[in-house]
Amino acid sequence: MEGLVILALALVIPVILLPAVFIWYLNISGVWAVWKESRARQARREKARKEITA
Repeated sequence: MEGLVILALALVIPVILLPAVFIWYLNISGVWAVWKESRARQARREKARKEITA
């Protein structure tokens, strides 16, 4: 009986975790893209500010 429980858990855990990890990956990659875009926009703003003052 214990072997069947371990087998069931071994089969069910990846089925539950795979979609969760996929959603987590999508969220993190979206946050990363927004962060990179924000940093690029900030760099452009600072460059424009330096050109104006120079």
